[in-house]
Amino acid sequence: MSIVLRVVAGALLLSTSALAAQAPKPELLAAFSGEWHLDSARSDPMPQNAAARQRSDPAAAVGGAPSGGGRRGRSGGGAGGAPAGGPPAGGGFGGGRGGGGRQLRELMTELAPPPVLLITATADSAVLANTEGGEIGWAVDGRVHQHVQIDGTSTEEMARWKGDRLELHLGVTGSLDLKRELRVVEDGAVLEMKLELSGPGVPRKMARKVVFVRGAS
Repeated sequence: MSIVLRVVAGALLLSTSALAAQAPKPELLAAFSGEWHLDSARSDPMPQNAAARQRSDPAAAVGGAPSGGGRRGRSGGGAGGAPAGGPPAGGGFGGGRGGGGRQLRELMTELAPPPVLLITATADSAVLANTEGGEIGWAVDGRVHQHVQIDGTSTEEMARWKGDRLELHLGVTGSLDLKRELRVVEDGAVLEMKLELSGPGVPRKMARKVVFVRGAS
């Protein structure tokens, strides 16, 4: 075998081994999946600007998402909108009009998770849903997936496993990014979710940690 072929074969072997090492184990997927109940006492308070937005429009709080919102809404999106990792069924963040300001406000509501969070996690997909039919789905492959909205803007999402953590991104291309980092602790009884909204359109860094406890099986 030539030196070039040996180098290529070695690179492929290392790449395959790295992918295998990153693949989550079945017990980790089982630990994430299920019904989780918000523990307000152990969670950080809402950032001030996001809290004001939630008070003005409580129906837009997360997991439930905006009512006209593509893959996420209570009526136009959610379970009936599109499969996890697929393209939006409607206008993305709230129906497509209103520009970056509206998209920022609606992403700010995502800092307020629903009282009950339903998670379905597999090695290559993740779905976060509420009890009213709203959901957000990701293809967990470490790639950025972009979707052009009817107003010409582009939304994007990315998800990956990082050891025992699940990292989820949702945002507007070149403008906004909402990062969720999920980790199961306390022998599978508690889910910690760190949220951070960042980007040129964000007045200041918005971040909080939210804690959930596992619901009855």
